Amino acid sequence: MDPVVARAVQAKRILLFEETVTATGFPDPGVVDELRHGADLVGEIPATGMLSGKLTPALSTLDELRNNARRIRRKVEHDVQSSGDADVDTQVWQKTLNEVAEGWLVGPLENGDVPPWQSVSKRFGLVQKKGKLRLIDDYTE
Repeated sequence: MDPVVARAVQAKRILLFEETVTATGFPDPGVVDELRHGADLVGEIPATGMLSGKLTPALSTLDELRNNARRIRRKVEHDVQSSGDADVDTQVWQKTLNEVAEGWLVGPLENGDVPPWQSVSKRFGLVQKKGKLRLIDDYTE
């Protein structure tokens, strides 16, 4: 198991989860492997049988994404800015640091820590009903 994945799932009872998935006949047993190995954020998405088969092909190949990573990164860095609400910005930062402490994220990272062929994404907070803040990772770039 990749060390980053291992840290993120260290408190998960994966074998029990696998037994439950098998015993209940859950239609997507591949969800267990996603816990073990992590989930790909790019590339082909395997059919799971969970949702209807609507094919939405990617606009770029993985190689094209990697080749465009520098340009995309410059745009994302340029677009990242304050939400205009200091409280929201503080909550986003604190929730992100909490996720790092839990082992779900790695960071904070400096720009030079991320290889040039890897893409980056924007993260922002969305205030929901009753004032709860939801973190959004925008992978659309």
